[in-house]
Amino acid sequence: MNLGVEGAIQQRVLRLYQQALAQLPGVELGADVEALHQYRVNLRKGCSLLRLYRSLLAHTPASSLCLSLRAQCRVANRLRDLDVFHQQLPDGPLRDCIAGLRFEARTVLLSSLGELARERELCLALLTLTWSEQGQSFDQATVQVEHKVARQLEKKRQCAIRRQRSEDWHALRIMIKKQRYFSEQCLGEGKLSWQKAWQQRLGEFNDLCCQLEMLEQLEASVPTLADALQARQRQTRQALERQKAALVSLAETELHRH
Repeated sequence: MNLGVEGAIQQRVLRLYQQALAQLPGVELGADVEALHQYRVNLRKGCSLLRLYRSLLAHTPASSLCLSLRAQCRVANRLRDLDVFHQQLPDGPLRDCIAGLRFEARTVLLSSLGELARERELCLALLTLTWSEQGQSFDQATVQVEHKVARQLEKKRQCAIRRQRSEDWHALRIMIKKQRYFSEQCLGEGKLSWQKAWQQRLGEFNDLCCQLEMLEQLEASVPTLADALQARQRQTRQALERQKAALVSLAETELHRH
């Protein structure tokens, strides 16, 4: 049976949201950083679908749901960045400092999750209501979205290669994630080899940018760690330059492949 686009997207987003909520006990315990990662990933996947199909879902609660899911994801961003950074640091004063920030960020997150309890109930209610159908099938809509995603991805890729700015690489990273989420949820395809290569490089680049920003903020607030912070900043900037070169090389390889 070919579902309407409204029902098909509603089903997928509901499943992703339930998968995100299933991670909350693990997030609250804090024993496994993977629970927080999966919580955010499932929320981002749901948001991505709602945004990709938004022009066809204007008569549904999709817009409000997308805003809510983004807000529920956003409260976990700082802790996730600190988790990644903490795992990469050797034992020492800087790692201890980041551990302290992680503890503070976890306290803030748990408080935020408590405040969002009614928001989660509302999202579940909206996702289990019957959404009105306007007649377009999911298959028809997905062909249109697939072409749109491909065009946007190529545009972002060309822009990033041409400008080679951090914000453009970041925009490309987000677009590749959207394309992968769309492929997984709507086309039944797994992660492709080219996506793996780009996501690994762009993910590492994004982590380094976040870490450099944290280090610069800490330099002003924790003067006792000035030497360690400056040394780590130098290492991070050098790693960023290597990642930029690797991204350009990857882009050139892709260009020749096509």
